[in-house]
Amino acid sequence: MTLLNTEAELSAFFEQNEQAVITYYLETDCEGCEELLPVLEEIAEEADQEKISFGLMLAQPGSIAENLVKQKEIPFVAIYKNGEMIKCGSVNSEKEFRKMLRKF
Repeated sequence: MTLLNTEAELSAFFEQNEQAVITYYLETDCEGCEELLPVLEEIAEEADQEKISFGLMLAQPGSIAENLVKQKEIPFVAIYKNGEMIKCGSVNSEKEFRKMLRKF
């Protein structure tokens, strides 16, 4: 899993990868995000996920992702294919995250 700190790093990540799953989270203010982070990291390392690149990024101040994370206290995940967002939403469990990936 690649840690992304800036929008420039995010853009470079897309240029290097045809497919990506980006998880937005708030480090200190999101208890649900901290609880799910080990699960997301485990999924990223699974053999059947080899064709997907995973990135982890802090929600940008004022963004929709930040608002949703603060409101729901769970991670916001956006799935991109060839640089275009094809699915996004908040996830509150491993089962929900895997369900989102299956549709990918």
